[in-house]
Amino acid sequence: MKEASLLHSSLTVSPNRSQVFEGDSVSLSCEDEDSSAGWTLRRNTTTETRRVCGSDWGKGSGSSCTIDPLIQWDSGVYWCESSQAAASQSINLTVPGGSVILQSPVLPVMEGDPLTLSCQSKHGSRLPAAFYKDGSLMGTEPGGHMTILHVSRSDEGLYRCNISSHGESPSSWISVTGKPTTTSPPTSTSTPGSPLGSSPGSPLPVVLPVACVAVVVLLVLLVLLVLLVRRHVLRRPKADGGQAGGDDITYCDVRILHHQQQPIRRSRENDPAAVYSAVKGREDVTYGQMVFKDGGGPSKTTDISAWMKQHHLQLNLSKTELLVLPASPSIQQQINIQLESKQLKPTKSSRNLGVMIDDQLTFKTHVASAARSCRFALYDIRKINPFLSEHAAQLLIQVVSS
Repeated sequence: MKEASLLHSSLTVSPNRSQVFEGDSVSLSCEDEDSSAGWTLRRNTTTETRRVCGSDWGKGSGSSCTIDPLIQWDSGVYWCESSQAAASQSINLTVPGGSVILQSPVLPVMEGDPLTLSCQSKHGSRLPAAFYKDGSLMGTEPGGHMTILHVSRSDEGLYRCNISSHGESPSSWISVTGKPTTTSPPTSTSTPGSPLGSSPGSPLPVVLPVACVAVVVLLVLLVLLVLLVRRHVLRRPKADGGQAGGDDITYCDVRILHHQQQPIRRSRENDPAAVYSAVKGREDVTYGQMVFKDGGGPSKTTDISAWMKQHHLQLNLSKTELLVLPASPSIQQQINIQLESKQLKPTKSSRNLGVMIDDQLTFKTHVASAARSCRFALYDIRKINPFLSEHAAQLLIQVVSS
C-alpha cells in the first residue's frame, strides 16, 4: 500500500523554474494523498549528500521547505523521501553567480504542450536575447522570450541563453514526457464499485509496465521454444541417407598428424594420426571424431567424406576451413592439405561453438562481435526505456544478457 502512494507523490517548486538568482527565495513542497507517509525534503550538493531540510539548510514545515535567501551552494538535486525510504521524482536547482538566468520549467514538459523560455537579467527585463539548444543557435528574440507551441521529443535537450553586454546563463536540461493513457470518464449510471467509477488511484498506471514486461518475457520464451523444436528436428537423421538440404551448413576443422621417416619430437613412433571434425548446423552442433592409423600408405583425408556420409553428415568443402595454432608463425608456411578437390590453407580465424577463435588465441574477433551484439540489444532497450519502470528495465536487460 505504501508503494501505491509513491506513484501519486510529487515535488513542486515555487517559482516553477530551474534557475534562480542568488538572494531570491524558493519554496519546495511534497504533495501526496497519504499524509501519514512522513515525506521530507532532501538534497545532494557539491559539499553534502542526503541532507534533510532544516538540518543546516532551509526552514522546514511539515512536508514543505523554504530557502531564503539562496546562495550558490544551494545548487543541487532535490527530492522527497518518505519514512519508508520511498522517493519522488528529483529536480535540479541552479543558483548561478552571474547576472543572467534562463527561466525554464523545472519539471518535464508534456508532449504537445507549449514551452516558454525567458532570458532574464538582474539589470533589466525584456532585453534582446539569443537562445541556444545543444550548443546550436535557435534564434534571437527582441523581448527575451521564446515559445515553442507544440513540444515534441526532438525538443528535449540542453538550453541556454545570452544577453549581449550582460552575460550568459548556465545550461538547463529540459525533458519531454509522453501524454498519459486516459480512460473513459465515469457516467451517472456507473456504480461506485464499477471500473468506470474507479478513483484516480486506480492501478492502471502500474498494470501497463507490468503488462509490457510480461509480453517481452513471453516473446523470449516463444523464441527459446522455437529454437528447441528446430534443434530436435535437425538432430533426426535424414530419410535420404543424410543428404543435407540447401539451407544446411557444415563446418569441418581438420587436424592431421603424419608419421615422418626422419626423427621427430614425440615419445612414441606408433601414435595414430588423428582427424577431428566439428559439424555445425544452423542452430545446433554435433561432434564427430575420426582416428586413422598410418599404415605406410597414402593420406587418409579422402576418407573423410565417406565417413561423414555413413554418419548422416555432409562435408561442405566451400565452408571447410583450416585453423592452425602454431608455436611459431613460420609453421603455417609448411602446411599444405589436400581434401578431395580443395586445397586447404590456414585461415586467421574460425567460428566454433559460437566462439570466434583466431590463430593467436587473442579472441579479439569474438570480443568485438559480442560487444557489437550487446550494443545493438541495449540500443533497442533504450528506445522503450521511457515506458518502463526501473525494475522492468533491469529485468529486461537481465533477460537479454542471459
